[in-house]
Amino acid sequence: MTDICNRGRSPVTRPAGNKAVLVTGNSMPGNYSLISRYVPSKVYEIDPRDGLTYKSDGGAIIGFDEGWYASSPDGFSRESIMPYMAQLAVDAGHASSISLINMSQGNKDLVDWVPGGALWNRMQTSLALLAQTGIVPDLHIHYGGCWEAYRGYSYGGCHGLMNFFLDECHKARPGVPVKVAKRTYIAGADPSSMAAVWAGMYQAICDRSAAGMKVSAGPDDDICLADVVDGAHFIDNSRFHVCQQWTPHFAGI
Repeated sequence: MTDICNRGRSPVTRPAGNKAVLVTGNSMPGNYSLISRYVPSKVYEIDPRDGLTYKSDGGAIIGFDEGWYASSPDGFSRESIMPYMAQLAVDAGHASSISLINMSQGNKDLVDWVPGGALWNRMQTSLALLAQTGIVPDLHIHYGGCWEAYRGYSYGGCHGLMNFFLDECHKARPGVPVKVAKRTYIAGADPSSMAAVWAGMYQAICDRSAAGMKVSAGPDDDICLADVVDGAHFIDNSRFHVCQQWTPHFAGI
């Protein structure tokens, strides 16, 4: 594992009152968006491998999957939308500052995120390590749907797996709210599969919420289908719209 996302930054101390946001799921919130650099003032990153905290410089965020992080000819880079999203939440008064714990992973789906899957096991190991240093997420954002749609998951398959995922998240961290983003679009996915995948996932969200768990759906991130690069990931126009949609979902963090 290289540290191209560290870029020589030195660890810092998390500010008092800082809120930690765990980010899991597919590559959409990871370092894959083709966007211009935005430098937040009150956003930090927690390395999921060792718990060290770094001030965000708006570039690719630290995580298990570093993403492409390659500059394009017009000067844009493959980076994450999350620093901008977090700063908007701070600006709206939902937190004094936010630290991102990035565990998103490209080209994976729900099978990998439930117990027995490699990403679930890695997440649990990392969160146990972070807990030893006093770091517990205040909010968990999960991006899912695109690879499930691309691979033809059924309504029943997504309903069962998302119920399983949310149940286990609640057992492991009962006080941490989970918000699931709707991001089913990816080039090559059948529209009927996209609809079935989200219907199954959404029903599971409703099921778990009705059972008293802190679970809810995030905004519809499929609204910007024209503003993507490589058939999937965000560019500036969609980044701005998506992040603004997310702002009220940080309320009560």
